[in-house]
Amino acid sequence: MEDQNKAEQQKTASKDVREKLTIQKQAIKERTEKVMEDLAEVEPAVKDAENAVKNIKRQHLVELRALANPPVLVKLTMECVCCLMGEKSTDWKSIRQVLMNADFITNVVHFNTEGLSDKIRNHVKNTYFSQPEFTFEKVNKASQACGPLCLWAKAQVSYSDMLASVDPLRREVAKLEKEAKETEDSVKDVIALIDQLEKRIEQYKEEYKVLIGEAESIKNEYNTVQNKVQRAGALIKSLSHEHDRWSQSSTTFQD
Repeated sequence: MEDQNKAEQQKTASKDVREKLTIQKQAIKERTEKVMEDLAEVEPAVKDAENAVKNIKRQHLVELRALANPPVLVKLTMECVCCLMGEKSTDWKSIRQVLMNADFITNVVHFNTEGLSDKIRNHVKNTYFSQPEFTFEKVNKASQACGPLCLWAKAQVSYSDMLASVDPLRREVAKLEKEAKETEDSVKDVIALIDQLEKRIEQYKEEYKVLIGEAESIKNEYNTVQNKVQRAGALIKSLSHEHDRWSQSSTTFQD
């Protein structure tokens, strides 16, 4: 009976936990959709900029690398790109070394925006984006290789800004997912306990059946023995009467 009560209690608890889990999953879904919706606003610009960088003509890149004394906007753009990529290159000689890297375009295209720190992002906005001349049209006019890189830099910073703005929401999603995982584990534990209790209840039922069967068998055996005792008693009584009768007959015959 105690295990039966425990099982019922656990089933009620399991229902409550499942309802909590459903609410948590719905909250995760809603928050995740909001994050994805916000990021979707800037992702197309990032993709377009990446494609523009991929399509930089080799001839234009060679021309850029060959510049000994680049125009101000060209140097400004390359400083900005190097800064975003974590390269501490501000003089043109060092910047050219970065440009000479065979994987330069690949590294730009596969840049991990999530690794961009607030410090670098703000430095880029304050140092480069704040300059009125730093526009795609003007940079592209100075260098057709730098134009797409200017677009890329602005798209990456915009995307990073959006990542920063949705970061609290993403943290909330992560927290909710952790809580949901804990709740789900709790559900599994409760289900396992219910299963264990129900197995014990079934075991007790089987044992009870066996005991009832044994008790019935003992009862039947007792009744059988009782009948035998009654018959034996009746036989003894009958024999006793017969003995008395024969004794009386024997006495009479002797007289």
